Formats: sequence, C-alpha cells, structure tokens
Amino acid sequence: MRFLRHLPTAAPESLNSLIQYRPNQVCSMSLYQSQEVQITLLAFDKEEGVSEELYPGDTLFFMVDGEMTLTAGAEEHLLKKGQVMPIPAGVLHSLKSAVSFKILQITAVTSAN
Repeated sequence: MRFLRHLPTAAPESLNSLIQYRPNQVCSMSLYQSQEVQITLLAFDKEEGVSEELYPGDTLFFMVDGEMTLTAGAEEHLLKKGQVMPIPAGVLHSLKSAVSFKILQITAVTSAN
C-alpha cells in the first residue's frame, strides 16, 4: 500500500486495539498521509489533552474510546465513544478530558477554496 500504514492486512481488527494508552502520555499512530489528507489515531491518558490549535484544512474527530470535551471557538462539546465532530478550517479548538480517550483525526491538509 502506498499511503496506508500500520493497519492490519491479514484479518479485520478493531480500531480501538491498534493503539494503547501509556501513563502520562499522548500516543499517536499515522494511518494515512498524502498531500491532501492526514489520518492519525491518538490515545490520550487521563488528564492529557491538546491546548488551542488550528489547522488550515477541515478536521473530523471520531471518538474511538472514552469521552472528551472538544472546545471549538467559544463552544464546548462533550464527545462520547462512536460520535463524530467536524471542525472547519481555521477554527481554534482544544481537547481535554479527566479520563483516557482515543480519537481518529482526519484532517484535510489544504483547504479547498
């Protein structure tokens, strides 16, 4: 496979099992990367998060495990396992949680204008 990596090819596996929690860390695994799109699986230990950041392209967060608060602009959203939340390009956002959580992040590297 040219762009896909770190994915099972012999048999199906759950997305949740591909990455593990590590104490006091944020772990990431790149699953796909091209000039247009990046797909990253992330595991956040409890009390870990991401302070405000923004991306030049649209981003979709898919909750793989746990729950977290996603702040986008002035709005807070509680995301639980199985839920998705898109963040438009250029919007400041942050992630935080008191519990461990895993997300799949799909980001358009460049915004179509």
